[in-house]
Amino acid sequence: MRTAGNSIWRESDGRFKVVAERRTGRKDFRVRAWFKGHCPVEETAATELKAVEAAENIWTAYQEGLIDNQLAQPQNLGELAELVEQRTDIRKATVESYKSVIALLVTAIGDEHPLEEIRKHHVLQWLAKAECSDTSKATYVRTATAVFNWAMKKKWMLNNPCKDIRIPSRHVMRPWLETSEWPGFLDACDDRFRIRAEFVLETGLRRSELKNARWSWITSCQGRTCIRIQEDAETGFIPKSGRTRIVPLSARAQAVLERAREVWGSEGYIFFGTKSPWPNLTRSTHRACLKAGVTNVDFHGLRRSAGARWLSEGIAIQDVSRLLGHQDVGTTMRHYAGISDSHLSSCIARIDGIAATRKDAREQHINESSVDRIPA
Repeated sequence: MRTAGNSIWRESDGRFKVVAERRTGRKDFRVRAWFKGHCPVEETAATELKAVEAAENIWTAYQEGLIDNQLAQPQNLGELAELVEQRTDIRKATVESYKSVIALLVTAIGDEHPLEEIRKHHVLQWLAKAECSDTSKATYVRTATAVFNWAMKKKWMLNNPCKDIRIPSRHVMRPWLETSEWPGFLDACDDRFRIRAEFVLETGLRRSELKNARWSWITSCQGRTCIRIQEDAETGFIPKSGRTRIVPLSARAQAVLERAREVWGSEGYIFFGTKSPWPNLTRSTHRACLKAGVTNVDFHGLRRSAGARWLSEGIAIQDVSRLLGHQDVGTTMRHYAGISDSHLSSCIARIDGIAATRKDAREQHINESSVDRIPA
């Protein structure tokens, strides 16, 4: 603690500063905190003891990382990038995505560029010079939009420079395994990878969800065993949608759980135990596909395979969307446009079959009625 002038308590690390001081010409005291020259905290105290205590509490909270990001008032793009990196309210993967895109924008217009002076033409110039596909550019815009919306919510910016920027992107259909390919694929897997792959095929879990699944997630819902995909404060895992979701387990999925219990035990993570290293699931998937001679998919393709199977078996697309944890049905429709079209055709075929059955039944009824009216 250092003091100067009217200060009775002062601490600083060059980035954050807290000062407790006597107020000139008054009997009370003032406590203020600065973050990079901005003073978001100012309060008064009746006594010197209370002022020092308040200042110490603020400094301790800062050292322990408990000071909310709202105390910071980023002045430029570089400082905003730093605060994005510190976010704990979103998934780590999302933070990394935000960081990478803002880093590209920083490279284009400079980290000292004032936030309030970032305009739409800056973003358009950045995109024009970016050597990537329109699909990637569309992703950049969506990501930067989310970051600037967050900054606006914090009242650090008045306008979003990405507003109304539209880049057409063509959704590329990614492959999945047809249901007929599943047996050959699973037979080509080694024992441990087969357990993980088969569970994803049965449940449609994401890679991150499979990795973080714990035995405490297994629950019962309306008499059926389910897995509850939920936030984990210990590991920092947050579901992609940000919402808890419940996936009912088929009899086959429940059998896979028992095999997992035999391999990794009933403690810690379901599919990795307590000490198991995180394996390369994509490499294992490609290896099994090549060995079985089936469609070569990545590990995420197993999740897509689950969704494709559900749709082909007539499960409503709204229900498939909920099982997969998509934000909305539109996402599901984009991913499964082809199979959705074939599903519509099969629906019409079933309608034709129902109509034909009803017609036959009606004609049979008419014939029987005619026979009843024939005089004996």
